[in-house]
Amino acid sequence: LECGACCHGANVLLDDADFDRWKKGGRGDLISKSYIKRGKDGKVTLRFADDGRCQQLGRDNKCAIYTIRPDNCSAFVVGSEACLAAREDTLRLRDG
Repeated sequence: LECGACCHGANVLLDDADFDRWKKGGRGDLISKSYIKRGKDGKVTLRFADDGRCQQLGRDNKCAIYTIRPDNCSAFVVGSEACLAAREDTLRLRDG
């Protein structure tokens, strides 16, 4: 909720539960090709902006769809090794 490092250059897999949550949350528009893409392997992921940021990440590093964010985002553990690696790679911050 603070740095947004995990919201850069990630591979956010999506599934039907995410699509249902978006529809119920009034954001069925997120299921368009502007926001998602299907890989050659058939997996559906979020489409990131050209600069590598998630399109839902505001300049204040707040998620515009936080309450209905993908399960893949909800499962990301703050303070985990992946989190610390994202902070170092994206923000050049080294914790600890």
